[in-house]
Amino acid sequence: MKIIVETAGAQKGALILNNLIEAEYLPTGTIITMQSKDLSKWLEGSKTVIDYVTRTCTAVVVGSATEEQEIGLSFDPYIKSHNVKSVLGMPIIYQGELKGVLYVENNLIAFAFTEKRVQILSILASQMAISLVLTKQVKGTIQKAEKKTGDQKKRAEKAESNQKKQEEFIDRICHEIRNPIQGVFGNCDLLTQSLQNIEHELIQASHSNSIVTVSDTINNAVQHVMNQHFLNNL
Repeated sequence: MKIIVETAGAQKGALILNNLIEAEYLPTGTIITMQSKDLSKWLEGSKTVIDYVTRTCTAVVVGSATEEQEIGLSFDPYIKSHNVKSVLGMPIIYQGELKGVLYVENNLIAFAFTEKRVQILSILASQMAISLVLTKQVKGTIQKAEKKTGDQKKRAEKAESNQKKQEEFIDRICHEIRNPIQGVFGNCDLLTQSLQNIEHELIQASHSNSIVTVSDTINNAVQHVMNQHFLNNL
């Protein structure tokens, strides 16, 4: 922005894109960029010039703005209040499409923007248009890449969450199944022990040939297992 203003022989200037002030060069030498200020709220230049360039896509070069009648600059509130002498509005065009407007002014010198300077500004405006298009394309590519990365991150987080839920479900099921299985294993141990006792007593009973004794032994063992199973389930 500084090169453009100095090349034009201007005191101040602005770059307008899509009705937004994206860059400014102030008389103090301060450069303000990437501000995206709404054109309707901008008070540092002639909106009459910008509106005309935007509407016609043609450059406006005025050597004595306060006396200009063709596009009505002499009635422009900004031109009158700031006593602007020289003003220039240049369309920024790329591949036949208007991309923005370059605005510069000089409040000290009338007819400051000579034909040679206007030609140089036209070349600079063309280069600026190419830069704007490339910047927009790069920005779009970065945004797409960030969106893709964000989507991948969300899918990974969702997969991790689902895996965690599955693990918690399996742990809960295993816990609920573990207690009954332990009870079954305990009853099996008890039954095994009882059967061993029955076998031992059957051997003893067989020596005495006592059928009653054998029957009582079996009944007692079965009753013991049932009682133990009942106690375990309380």
